[in-house]
Amino acid sequence: MRMAGYIAVHSFRGGTGKTTFALNLSLVEVMKGRNVCIMDMDLRAPNVASILGLKPKLWINDYLNGDISIRESAIDITKDFNLSGKFMIVPANPNMQDIRAYVMRSRKWEINALKRLLDTRSILLDEMGMNRVVMDTSPGISYLSINSLAASDVALIITSSDSNDIEATAKMVKYFYNAIGCEPFVIVNRFIGDSSQLKKVSDKVYSIVGAPVIGVINCYCDLVRYESPKLLVLENPTHPYVKSLQEISEKISELI
Repeated sequence: MRMAGYIAVHSFRGGTGKTTFALNLSLVEVMKGRNVCIMDMDLRAPNVASILGLKPKLWINDYLNGDISIRESAIDITKDFNLSGKFMIVPANPNMQDIRAYVMRSRKWEINALKRLLDTRSILLDEMGMNRVVMDTSPGISYLSINSLAASDVALIITSSDSNDIEATAKMVKYFYNAIGCEPFVIVNRFIGDSSQLKKVSDKVYSIVGAPVIGVINCYCDLVRYESPKLLVLENPTHPYVKSLQEISEKISELI
């Protein structure tokens, strides 16, 4: 079983807490002493760099275009936090011009981008010693989300407990994941209800989606009311949300 690997964090739609989950999961892994790189693969709506308060000059967009190496776009931010392991970020450019440029990319560019994304594995994992690369992917079905899943060892789908979201996730698994031969694992986020119902919710979602559920996270009002994602692992490490992520992290370790 591998001790290092890529984790793709995906969702059918935006607004499920995907980026907050990806960031805090990365920090949970770093707090365990692992070397982690979070890669912003949501080129349509990138915001990981801004959440971390960074203003990079080089982006993964430049790497996927073939203009720079992945080493040049990876930023070591370990010293910015009091962490046990190394923490790096490969940011995506939030400039509207770059977002429009991505939307207009050709199929040939997408194929080359997949090759370049796959090439990062040997550099980030083998040469730079990363134990985890967490990819915050674009929601829905796009070439870039397909590329991210193709490069991943573990694919996580974040869904809310809303019935429409669960049904849409089930269709995505059936017509998208199954078609490309990728087995996802589901995280139910922002569940509104008593903690005693978590097992029941997990079983229900599994019966609808047809993919293993490895975590059900309660909805916490103190998180939902924030206008931007929180680095809760650093700001409030005893929060029950963090405990849920720690449990999910343990399950992911069994998969990689």
